[in-house]
This record gives sequence, C-alpha cells and structure tokens, in this order.
Amino acid sequence: MDTANQAWEYLYSKFFCEKTNLFYDYRISQDADGLISHLPSPELIQRSIPNPCGWGSGMEDSMISGGLALDIVIHRYNVEKDPDLIPVAQRIFQGMYHCATVSDSKGFLARSVSPVDGITHYMDSSRDQYTHWVFSALHYYHSSIISEQGKAQIREVLVAFAERAEKNITEENSWNYLREDGKCGAVVGMWGNIHPHEAFRLPMIYLAAWEVSRNQHFYDLYLQFRNPALKKSESIDFIGAPPLLFGLNQMMHSLRVAYDYDTDEVFQDHCLALMQKLALYGYGKAVAHAKENSRPENVELLNYVPKPWTEVPAYLDLILDDYAYFVPSQLFTWRPNLGMARRNLANVGDAASVWALCPDTPYDENLMQAVTAMLDVVDYEKHYTNGPLYLLAAYWALKNHNH
Repeated sequence: MDTANQAWEYLYSKFFCEKTNLFYDYRISQDADGLISHLPSPELIQRSIPNPCGWGSGMEDSMISGGLALDIVIHRYNVEKDPDLIPVAQRIFQGMYHCATVSDSKGFLARSVSPVDGITHYMDSSRDQYTHWVFSALHYYHSSIISEQGKAQIREVLVAFAERAEKNITEENSWNYLREDGKCGAVVGMWGNIHPHEAFRLPMIYLAAWEVSRNQHFYDLYLQFRNPALKKSESIDFIGAPPLLFGLNQMMHSLRVAYDYDTDEVFQDHCLALMQKLALYGYGKAVAHAKENSRPENVELLNYVPKPWTEVPAYLDLILDDYAYFVPSQLFTWRPNLGMARRNLANVGDAASVWALCPDTPYDENLMQAVTAMLDVVDYEKHYTNGPLYLLAAYWALKNHNH
C-alpha cells in the first residue's frame, strides 16, 4: 500500500465515526474507543464546557475535516474513477449536511455533533467551518458523482447560509454571523474589523448561494461586498504580519469560489493576480516546512499522545456575553504537544493546497515530494491526530491537477 492510501485508511478507520458520519479531531489511544471516549458529554456541551466553540474538546473542527475529506474523495475519483468512492463521498457529505441543519437556528453551522445522541453541539461556529463547507459543497455540487438529492440539499443549505448572513451580518451586530443563541461569536466576524485573509468569506457565501439558486438577490448582495473585499484582500502582508497558513489556505478557498463563479472578466483577472501571489508564497512555505518538519527531532513530535482534555490545564482566552472560553493547554501550537503533532503536518498541507488551488499553476514535482515526504514520516501506529487529512487534501489536489 502506498503512503497516500495508507494515510487514507488510517484516517477513515481511526477518525471517521460511522454513527455521525463525521471526522473527529484526535484520539487519546489506539483502542477501539480512543476516538470518542474523551469527547464531552451532551450535558457538558450544553453548558459550553470547556468553551462555546468546543476548542480542544476533540469535536472542534469536524466541518473543516469533512470539507477536506470530501475534496479528497472528489479529486481521487477524478483520477482513479473508482465507483467505490461514490458512497464514501455521500456519507461524508451527509455528516456535513446534518451539521448544517441540526440547529433550530436556520443557517447555523454546527462544528460537530456528539456521538452520544447525534444532535448536541456547541453553540459557537467559525468562519473557518463555513468556508470549508461552502467550498467543498460547491466542489461536490459540480462533480460527476453527486445525486440530485445531494444537489437539492446543497441548495437548501447554501441559501440558508446566505439568508442568515443577510439577517445577522450587519453593522448593528458588529458584522458577526452570531452564535446559535443570537449573541456575537468569538470567531464568526465576517466583515468590518477583520484580517485581509478573512475578507472574502462573506462575499463567498452570497456568491455560492447565487450559483446554486440563480436568485439574483444573492448576486446583488455579493456585488455589494466584492470590490472592497478584494481591496482588503490585496493588502495582505507577507512580511510584517504573515498570515497563518491555515488562514491563507482558507483565503485561497474563498478567492477560488469568486474566481470560478463571478461573471466579470476584469474582476477575475484581478482575482487571479492575487491568487498567483498567494500560490508562490504557499509553495515556498510548503517546501520549507516539509524540510524542517521532517527533521528527526520534529518527527518525534508527531508521536505525542494526547491526554483527555479534562486532564490538562486550560487558559482563559476570553469572556464573551457571560460565557468563558477556556482552551485546553495541549493545543498550544508553540509547545511540543498535540498542537504541533497536528500543525506540523497541516502546515505543509495547507501551504501546498494554496498552490494547488490556484487555477493556472502547473503540477510541480518538488511540491509533491514535499507533501509525500511528510506523509512518509508519519508512523501511523504512533500518531493520534487528523493532521494527515491536510496533507492528503494537497496530495490529491495536485494529482488531479496533473491528471
């Protein structure tokens, strides 16, 4: 079995929960229950413990993971034409669809759901979750393996996202998507005081809703934000305040939606020029991080065994509308712990994906070697995070790029 297939078998068998059709974040052991035994109970989730986002709980990023996994399967199908991949894509999407519809608050995207009841979820989402959901849903919508039911479900959700955005993301709400309880969320600011790499997330949502519904109202909303979003995006600083690589990757996801579905050729040219700058930056970072993180002392960090989040200290990140956001300390990405065990892999994958997502970049063997080098150093008997998902997303995007 080659490295990429080994990584996928590891991820699908060790991180995908068949009860919920979701990928969870990390395991605490290789035992059968090592994926879910440490997850917070529905009672703790309802009390927003350890925090309203579920940061560090093991069910923080199921929508990011689901989006990455869905992209992987679509790219892989394009290359291999294996019909056995079609039901895999359907299962992954059904988990994503469930998280987009499980709430009574229409258009709210749950990060994940508890495998205990398949319903309970944290009340604070993130623009990152929305970004990967929207991008991957469009990717799936226009693929050759989606059913008519899947298309209808995507239309339903993308319209709901846009309607929630129009209702909630206003100056009066500090341009916030809002938590499920109607209060401002910690990381769902979508306009106003946001960073350049976040500027196209809101226009992306309106454009996606228009693409699947052809409701002109959504395109008009998109146009209200498009040009200032591009201007803000173009102010990105790669030297003084370089973006985190996952943020850069999500920026590229949002710009790629704009490039693909905007109907203005002049705008597309400006968008492409910016994407090319991001791609070159991502290329350099992917190669550099692969070289650094494949050093023996850094490879050893990949073998960190996570502790249950209830057994590690937590720091108070913020208090927002009477809710405390405590974050388990093993997530700190600058310490040799769970954060680095996952992020050292994800950084290479995120950076390489930035190149692969750019419309006119050629397939590059050096970049593929950087990705496969990181896949090769993972000992899947000793690794406990879903970090290889980020590498596989880049791997199969590059493979499809070269197909």
